[in-house]
Amino acid sequence: MKAYRYLIIGNGVAGICGAFNIRKLDREGEITIVTNENYPFYSRPLITDVMTGKKRAGEITLLPENEYKRYGFTLMKGVQVGKLALKERSVSTAEGRQQFDKLFIATGAVPKKIPFEGEGIFSVRTMEDAEKIRAYLPKVKQAIVFGGGPIGIKAAYALLTAGIPVNIIISSSQMLSRVLDERSSQYFRTLFEQNGARFFFNSDIKEIVRSKRGLKGVVTDKGEMVQGDMLIVGKGVSPDLDIVRDAGLRVDKGILVDDHMETNHKGVYAAGDVAQAKVITLAPRHSSASSIQHPASSIQHRASSIEHPASSIEHPASSIQYPVSSDRDVLPLWPVGAEQGKIAGQNMAGAKRAYSGGVGSNSIEYFGLKAVSMGITRDDGCEAALFEGDGVYRKFLFNEERLAGAVLLGDISDAGVLLHAIRNSLPVRNVLTSAVSRQHPASSIEHPASDSQFSTLRSQLSLEVLF
Repeated sequence: MKAYRYLIIGNGVAGICGAFNIRKLDREGEITIVTNENYPFYSRPLITDVMTGKKRAGEITLLPENEYKRYGFTLMKGVQVGKLALKERSVSTAEGRQQFDKLFIATGAVPKKIPFEGEGIFSVRTMEDAEKIRAYLPKVKQAIVFGGGPIGIKAAYALLTAGIPVNIIISSSQMLSRVLDERSSQYFRTLFEQNGARFFFNSDIKEIVRSKRGLKGVVTDKGEMVQGDMLIVGKGVSPDLDIVRDAGLRVDKGILVDDHMETNHKGVYAAGDVAQAKVITLAPRHSSASSIQHPASSIQHRASSIEHPASSIEHPASSIQYPVSSDRDVLPLWPVGAEQGKIAGQNMAGAKRAYSGGVGSNSIEYFGLKAVSMGITRDDGCEAALFEGDGVYRKFLFNEERLAGAVLLGDISDAGVLLHAIRNSLPVRNVLTSAVSRQHPASSIEHPASDSQFSTLRSQLSLEVLF
């Protein structure tokens, strides 16, 4: 077997999972990992703990630098990649030109910017960002967070638990609008307000206000003065496409990849936050679909091309066809990046693994309240089934017989079962709505499915829940 030279650009979860899966199949190939950061692989979801001083960088490091050599990885830290030359199979760096036989682009994402910068204004994406914020915190008596998505809200939560009041400016009408529905979001808003947060909804920053001592606050587009000694911008992220511009790769929102995570250039792969890969959505659509058959004994995933992403699911037992949209999109989620990196790495080393597609899912916990969302969270033409009581909120969204999305708050048990049902387009509506009361309208559930009913569902799926 030829010993390939593998070059991985990016040291996040996608890149590292790719490296380990290459090594499982190719024991001799050279694997070089290039990163513009100065840290070995760490848990990016935990950097807010570093930001507030709850943890040190070493405590969230997942692969210490001395472990790279153990697996035959060469780590190049703090190295910026320049021009990508696909015909020459090389990239330029400050350390010289790096040749490759196979290339894996896992550059991740960069924070969305605002037209303001200077002392006291931070993003929170990397370990370096977290360290800078931690060093600045002794000056801060009150903070401002701009952004109501997962990044901004997580930063706000970290500051609140560190005893720092936070003013949260959100462009939309609710926090976590792309993660939760309006009702479940309200639960978290109440908790945040009880713990020192103040919200400014439907607002944007118009002006930065400074004094001789530093940042004083901001003025919103509504004319409100919002005070704070520090501003954290958490407006989401965009794929980091700098090195692929004008390189000849197909790019839309991110780098377009097929079901093997390969780009339009042979031997060049992409995964993680920079990749635009197959996603599974069960929202009603008016689109044509081919079919993927699910025999009674197993589920088969047939790879589709970028040009024909739509597919459908056929359940032979019932002879019913359900349309499924498998579009290409960017899903900047840690588990998605890990799975895509695994598939890319195996295919780079000679395997033929197809990526079945990602499903948007989020798991959060703030002030002891847990929530999980998956699939679609807005009605979007689906029929909603609701349950609310005793601190528990559950919303199921159905497209005909299939579960298209769910929001679970308070009680997140069986989230793994539900995610599996969405991913595989299984007709589970009757099981989930079996407890509907005749005295209530069809769109509400008096009681969620019982434990015995979920046991039946688990048996039907032959699934061990690992969520």
